[in-house]
Parts: sequence; C-alpha cells; structure tokens
Amino acid sequence: MTNQIQNQSVLTQKHYWDEFYQDELKLYNELGIRGEEWFDIYIESIIQWIKSIESINSKSLLLDIGCGNGMFLIDLVRAINLEKAVGIDYIPSAIELAKKIVSKEQLSSKIELYPIDLLSGHLVSNEIDFKNKKIYKDIGIFDVIVDKGTYDVFVMKNETIKYRQSILRYLKSESILIITSCNSTPDELIEEFTSNSKFTVLSNLRHKTFSYSGSQGQVLASVAFKYCE
Repeated sequence: MTNQIQNQSVLTQKHYWDEFYQDELKLYNELGIRGEEWFDIYIESIIQWIKSIESINSKSLLLDIGCGNGMFLIDLVRAINLEKAVGIDYIPSAIELAKKIVSKEQLSSKIELYPIDLLSGHLVSNEIDFKNKKIYKDIGIFDVIVDKGTYDVFVMKNETIKYRQSILRYLKSESILIITSCNSTPDELIEEFTSNSKFTVLSNLRHKTFSYSGSQGQVLASVAFKYCE
C-alpha cells in the first residue's frame, strides 16, 4: 500500500512528466519511437463508443485535455473524420513530441496543439525568459472534450473541484465531456459530475470486469456527460 501511494504521488508531480516526455521526445528524435499510449488495449473500444454517441460527428470541435504525445487525438480525428481538433498538455515536451507525430501523420491542418496549464489557462514553457510570464491562451469553446487519464491526477491530488471549475471555460450548453479514468468507478464519476452541477449522464461504456474478494469492478471507467448551462 505504501508503494502504491508513493507511485501515485509521483504521478502528480510535474517534474516526473517533464522527464518522462523529454525521454519520449529523445527516443522519437533518435529512433522514431512514438512511445506509450495510455490504456492502449482499450483504445479501440473507447473510440468506437465515442463514435456511437449520436451528437458527435465530423463537424464537432473536439478538445483533448492532457493529450500527451497526441496519439489518442490522432486516432479520434481519423475515426470520426474530424475537421478540427485541439490538444492541450501542461508539459511542453509532450506538445513538442505531439506536434512532430501529428506532422508525420500529415494532420497538422486538422490538429492544433498548445502547452497549456488546465487550471489557469496559461501557456507553459521551459524557456527561462518565459517561465515567470503569465500569458492566457484563448483556444475557444468546444462541442466535445475528452480526457483519458488526466482527471486521475486531480483525483490523486484531491483537486476534483478545481478540475470541474477549470473545464467550464471550454464548455457551452450541450457540450459533451467524456472522461476515462483508472482511479474512479463509473458511479464515482457520475456522483462527482452530477451532484450540485450542470452535468447529466449521456452514456456509460462497460469495460471488462474483474472480481476480487467477492466484489466486482471494472478496470477502467468511461462516462460521457452533457453540460447544460
């Protein structure tokens, strides 16, 4: 249990992800290795589920929060034939890597990528002259927001309220928020986003279940919500 808590604590630290994506970027530059895609064995089922949501189509403007290396966003753009999508991440080297992969896949005209801190909306940079500057980047309002793993960091830091408040700047009435989490059950996600807020449940993806000590659960939780102002 102690090791699990320590591992979770590491995953909430920015310096960990800075080093992680700097290593991934180096591997890509030197060997062309694209790196990991979180929850990779579940990606196909998640994408097919997202495609099945009736109001999502090629015209939907989509935002990927915590896009990392951009591979999930690339998969979504291709699967739904999205005309325009945006990815943000608070790790500049992740965005640098994502831009290279997106360019390689010839999708730069469809995908925009920005190093943005979700909590503040400010641009992030590792450049010394930029670090103390607070520059807000307005990337607009979206029809669909997807989050695959980023919400988990806020759960571990007990900052889910801050998360909910921060994503509101990117939402309009009828926008769809889709969260995939490995730290929350579907019921916990639903409780978090529908209690005393303006979200309603739109869809719930049933992942593979497991049993332990007489209890049954899912490896992941994926829930789609509709936002109503």
